[in-house]
Parts: sequence; structure tokens; C-alpha cells
Amino acid sequence: MATNGSDTIGDGSSGNEWLTLRYATSQMSGGDTLIIREGTYSGTNNVLWQFALPPSGTSDNFTIIRAEHDGMAVFENGFIHMNNTATRSYISFEGLKSLDYTMIYGSGINHFKFLRCAFYYSNPEGTSANANLWIGLGCTYILAEDCYAWGAGRYRFVLGGSHHVLRRCVARYDRGDWTDPMAQFSSYGADDVAFQNCIAIDSDHPEFWVTENEKGGTFYIHHGSQNNIVDSCISVNDANSWITGSPGHGLSIKNSLAIDSGSYGLTMRGDSGVGDYLIDKCTLLNITNYGLDPWYGSVNSVSARGCVLYGIASAAMHGTNLGGSDQGYNVLYNNNADFSGVSAVATDYCADNGNAVDPIDGTPGNGISAILYPVRIEASSDLYDTGFGGDNRGATILKRVGISGTFWGEEGWNETTEENLWPFPNEDRIKADMEEYIYTGPMVNGPIGTLYGNR
Repeated sequence: MATNGSDTIGDGSSGNEWLTLRYATSQMSGGDTLIIREGTYSGTNNVLWQFALPPSGTSDNFTIIRAEHDGMAVFENGFIHMNNTATRSYISFEGLKSLDYTMIYGSGINHFKFLRCAFYYSNPEGTSANANLWIGLGCTYILAEDCYAWGAGRYRFVLGGSHHVLRRCVARYDRGDWTDPMAQFSSYGADDVAFQNCIAIDSDHPEFWVTENEKGGTFYIHHGSQNNIVDSCISVNDANSWITGSPGHGLSIKNSLAIDSGSYGLTMRGDSGVGDYLIDKCTLLNITNYGLDPWYGSVNSVSARGCVLYGIASAAMHGTNLGGSDQGYNVLYNNNADFSGVSAVATDYCADNGNAVDPIDGTPGNGISAILYPVRIEASSDLYDTGFGGDNRGATILKRVGISGTFWGEEGWNETTEENLWPFPNEDRIKADMEEYIYTGPMVNGPIGTLYGNR
């Protein structure tokens, strides 16, 4: 397929390509690969929908629609807007770039992959579009891997349905004009969802967020979402909270990092059946409000274990929901208050126990900095190998989580691999796309302003 192709005389071969996505995919058989050459593709005939979709593949032979060169096949109106009347499975979209929202929706949709795709959305003023990538109700076993999203709208990535994995995805919130909740990564009534090595960056200009309703967080796990996992994820410079929402049971938050949050760290409601859960080996640095603040649930139902809380402007640990049976091995220093409504555990490093450790410079402590780089704990420091079971205290985010390409439940899908996470995949491409962003228009308080992506 190419911008100079033809749906009339083209045959899909190299040098005699088809012109439009709908026609090209109508000529495919299950398991075929469509290669899309460099260029910009516009109009409805280049947007798949429920009545114009590629055929299903199989678990051993996916139907593939991919860019010849990642990021260079650009779809001005998005490449798929699909409602709930279609049945398709085992289809992979690879290396495509969307300049409008992307949506799949329906109980017949399963085993789709979005690999190395870019999702931008402009969100015209006065609209309330949902997401850059919207995985709707009924969808099952969807994988988004090495994708990234930026621009406007309510969510960068939002998930309904069940059994989804977002792996190594990057999100940045720029602007929006809406009346409903917002977040970078949202699981909205979605069960069995894993966020692995996902990153939110520089969502730090709320003067361009024209909203009248709830502001979510980096991660918004809401509406009773069950068995959700946040594993080895990072939030940097987000004017919203780190993790919010009202989850169902089976919540797991582990080995993750939040730096420079403009609101809360974790503030989760307990009114949707979440029950007991563990916040394990997480690092929170420079949080504007409470650090960990689970609320509206059962006393001592939440355990914080092996977490580092530093530079928290209010209480680092707040509320009687904390203090569960697995609580302990935390590090609290340089906070407005370490505890409110919950007490220190003997294994904590904190002023209340008389054994406070500064994780940044090591004094007080053994004089060795534990956190020179936020994604690891330094050897020989007080936090190294001194946590529960001889593990570190605080997050160590150096390896990739999940074998690439695997769906929820497949072998190796949630294991910490030996593959290095850094340098992060496609980081130069992500930087180049995001820094091109520019918006000029009304801000929250009325005057015209300009927001630049190069920040």
C-alpha cells in the first residue's frame, strides 16, 4: 500500500501497490501481511471500521498490518474506529502513527496487538473525546507494547473488557477540553489488566486542562476493576496524583516509582470491593499532598512494604486503612509528617523508631546514598538487601517485565526478564514526536496561551 498506489489497477505487489487501507485489507486473507509505505493517509477509506476490517489470523499466524518503517506510515484520521458489531481475532498493527483517536470495541474482539504504534489526538475545543487508544467494553486479550500517546482528550490509554497488557507504553498529558475524568492510563471496569514498565512524563500544565469533573491520576483504576497490576512503572512530573480510583479485588502495586507529583501519591477508594492489597517496594519522591492515602475502606486492609517515601508535603502515610498484616520495612524521611492515623512498624526506618535513614545522601545512615538514580538502589547502602526477605527497600526498575509479544496468561507474560529496560525502546522517536506538539488557545482562566511539546 502506498500514497501513489491504486485501488483500481493495483494488485498489492511492490511497485503496484493499493491506495487505501479499507481496500487493501479487503484483499487480504487470514495470516497475510500488509506493508504500508511511508506517507500520510487521509479520509474515511483509510480508517478501518466494523464493516471494513482485515480478516482474522490464527494464534500461530497473525494477520499483520505494518508500516514499512516504524512511525512513517501516518494516518491523519486514525487507522481504526471500530464499534461493537464485529468479530475479529489475531490481528497485529505494527509501527503505525495515528493523528486521531483509535478505538476497538465489542465482545467479538480478542487477541489484537498494537506494537510500536504512536497515538496522537488533538481534541478540538468543545469536544469530550475519550482517548488516544480506547480498548472498549467486551474486548479481551489485547496487547499494546512499545506504544506511546500524547496530546489531548480525557485518557491517553483507556481499557474496558478484560485480560489486557500495556507493556512499555509512554504517555504525556498536554491539554484537554472535557467534563469527565482524565488519566494517562485508565482501567475503567476492566478485569485482569497489567501495566508493565509503563511511563508517564511531564503532564505538568493543568492551566490547559479545561475540566469540570474528577481529575484521575497517572493510573486510574476505577469502577470496580478487578485483578489489576501496576508493575515496574514510572510517573515523572505529573500535576495529578500517581494512582487513584475505586478498584475491585485483586489489586497489586509493586516496584514502581512516582517523582514530583503535583497532588497525591496513591489515593484509592475502598468502596468497590478492593479488599486487602499490598503496595510493595515503591518509591515516592517529592509529593505535594499525602503520599499513601487509601480511604473509604476497612481498617488495616492495606499494607505498605518496602516503600520509600521522601519529600512528602503532607503525611507520608495517612489513614487507618494502612497498617495491614504485611506492613513494614518502609523508609520515611524529610516528610512534613511520617504517619497520620497509622503507626510505625518495628522494621521501618523512620524517626519514630529512632533509626531514620536519608535515602538521598545516606546521612543519617551509613553515609552511602541509596538513591543516586531513582530507578535503582545503590549497593552497600542502608536500603540494599535490607528489606523483606532480603530484598531491597524501594523500587528497582532496570529490567523488562513480560516476554515481548505475550498476552495475559501466556508463558512468561508477567515475569521479570533479563533484558535491560534502558535505554528505553524508541526513545528518540518518542522525543521527536512529542517535542513537535504545540497548542495555542484558551486556558482554564480564559486568556490565550501557548503550550509547547519541547519541554
